Amino acid sequence: MRETGFEGFLLELGGHIASVVFFQTASACKAV
Repeated sequence: MRETGFEGFLLELGGHIASVVFFQTASACKAV
């Protein structure tokens, strides 16, 4: 159970980081 919860946490954290990186990249492209 703990491992599954930890994996879910990593997936959620990774998804959040990916969204932030994608948003920053899109903003940078718009700036150029």
